[in-house]
Amino acid sequence: MSSYDSDHLLALVRRVHGRAIGHIRQQTLSDIGMINSLRRTPVGHGAPRIEARSLLDHAQQIRLVASHDPVADDPALVGNYPTGSKLVFVSVSARNAGTGVPDFIDLAEADAWCRALAPEGYEDYTVRLGRIATSPSNAVHYRQIVGPDNHICVIDERDHATMRDTAFYI
Repeated sequence: MSSYDSDHLLALVRRVHGRAIGHIRQQTLSDIGMINSLRRTPVGHGAPRIEARSLLDHAQQIRLVASHDPVADDPALVGNYPTGSKLVFVSVSARNAGTGVPDFIDLAEADAWCRALAPEGYEDYTVRLGRIATSPSNAVHYRQIVGPDNHICVIDERDHATMRDTAFYI
């Protein structure tokens, strides 16, 4: 369990990794981060990502991976989002820095890394879906909807369930 709350960790992530967070946010929202573009990407050039030491457990290496699809491409989403909005997929995972073996990340730290992608004041519009029960990576998965002005939209409550139904999250 973390001795820091998510807001304190959010401030710490932004202070220590602000430049990298800004860079990955730009990449994620550009054509580089679009899922259809990633399918055509050469091996080794996947989704935008950050890798850094954990702020809470220095034996861990944190990996944040993000990509997006246009909201209009997902007919299951029923919320009233601005035209041109993007559904952003974020996963945050941890590995033992020495062995590379997947490890469980502290949820407060995972939340802080994901929330850091949002502009200040919009962090709370991030939805944590959880870990996929059958995944060996132990990654924590999140969703954000980003409007054409690059600000996070409030996700319609009906869409929370739709997003959770895409996998067995724990």
